Amino acid sequence: MEKTVPQLVNTMLSRYDAVLLDIDGTLVDSNGAHAAAWSDALAAHGRHHSPEQIRPLIGKGGDKLLRELASLDDESGEGKRIAEARVEIFRNRYLPTVQPTPGAAAFVEWLLESRLTVVVATSAKEDEVKALLTICGGQALVKDATTSDDAQRSKPDPDILVAALEKSGASTDRAIMIGDTPYDIEAARRAGLATIAFRCGGWDDAALQDSIAIYDHRSSCWIAWANRRSIRSYGQAEHPDQDGTARHHAQTGWVEADAEQAFANVRVSGFRSLVELRE
Repeated sequence: MEKTVPQLVNTMLSRYDAVLLDIDGTLVDSNGAHAAAWSDALAAHGRHHSPEQIRPLIGKGGDKLLRELASLDDESGEGKRIAEARVEIFRNRYLPTVQPTPGAAAFVEWLLESRLTVVVATSAKEDEVKALLTICGGQALVKDATTSDDAQRSKPDPDILVAALEKSGASTDRAIMIGDTPYDIEAARRAGLATIAFRCGGWDDAALQDSIAIYDHRSSCWIAWANRRSIRSYGQAEHPDQDGTARHHAQTGWVEADAEQAFANVRVSGFRSLVELRE
């Protein structure tokens, strides 16, 4: 497959110097596994919360999740025992089943080739990060990872993003956060950063509306976004869908186009399609 990475790199470098990157739900399809692991750990201590009840809290730091769900401190007493059990349950029971999100490996490869500074910014603990990044081919990102161990407060507090930004050496207007939850978006906003959000974490667009763009997780979407001049701002596409118009979200200003119809003629490296964009 022919690549046009040099053109894409030039486009990206004109806008950003650094990408701050979430892992869970963004690069690996692990949000459900984390919810199940928390549910199992709580049940082992006589506290019954279904994975479905826990899932909306995934993306926050474990300390905040445990406090909100069970009014427990993860650093003392029962809360600490549950948090430690969760780590073991996730590692032994669920981690072997976790898969990369669609397009994640190609996405990571593109980022590593792009010459952008890429810093992982995750609420995961450091001992989980290497295993998770290995799943999506991101082992090279481990050395520059910023985790909950590097910050006093976990997401959605901005501490992890502030630490990642400092590690990147970029200014807030030259760095972009990529994540999958409203907690990523809030943490980035509080750190002075914009966010590109992916739907693969299980959140709907309403929950992700404070991002600057929302995509299905495909490297093609990232590539199309980098070539966003294929779209005219606010409601007119150069390649409109079959009724001659592009769908427009009045509340947000996003342009939505069908990947197969609206942008069938927009091809970069053999990929297709923008899903949504807000300038």
